[in-house]
Amino acid sequence: MDKNIYWKRNYGFTLIELLVVISIIGFLVTAAVYSFNKARMQARDVKRMVDMSQIETALKIYYQDKNSFPGNTDNDSGGWDCGGSNYDTVFIQPLATGGYIKPVPTEPKKGMGCSYRYYNYGTRVILGVRLEAPQTVPDRCDKYQSWVADNYWYCVDLMKDK
Repeated sequence: MDKNIYWKRNYGFTLIELLVVISIIGFLVTAAVYSFNKARMQARDVKRMVDMSQIETALKIYYQDKNSFPGNTDNDSGGWDCGGSNYDTVFIQPLATGGYIKPVPTEPKKGMGCSYRYYNYGTRVILGVRLEAPQTVPDRCDKYQSWVADNYWYCVDLMKDK
């Protein structure tokens, strides 16, 4: 009889053991979710950089055909045209209607606003993109515009070879 009482007392897990296992599982899930979100953010940034490269190529082909870059179509961002989610009235429109770019790049994250910016002021034509992760690349937009205070913008000067 003493054997059965001892067996019943040591059967199962203690509360401390359960709390330790649950906290370890919670930590692993938190780390996995953080890594997954970071990977998604980086994937969206890669798409933006690829889109920007396509826009840059389309603008250069447009320049070869027309001997000029498209003009600014509106002044919604301090002289910078927005593109991405609303391309109907912005700098991407002449590229899309002229067949220079297909498909038209769109912002991969809903609610992000306009990620792609374009500025044509004669001697400089700047193409910029707003990324989610801070950039360490040397071509940041702050050397072109003083209002860019963070390092989330990446810009290309399209006139540097002209």
